[in-house]
Amino acid sequence: MPEYDPLSDLYDLEYIHDYDLPFWLSLADSETGPVIEWGAGTGRLAAPLAAAGHDVTAVELSRD
Repeated sequence: MPEYDPLSDLYDLEYIHDYDLPFWLSLADSETGPVIEWGAGTGRLAAPLAAAGHDVTAVELSRD
């Protein structure tokens, strides 16, 4: 079991900020093609990018 697994439930509580989200949305808007997020975790970035209409593939080793 990866070390991250026991902490996955707490991740979004600990990293509740979204200060970087406008940057990632702007970057994705300025490019064409799909977005790949490696180490996507709980989808904190992948979900809003997909909701904004981007074709997102989220890759995460953890099963949680």
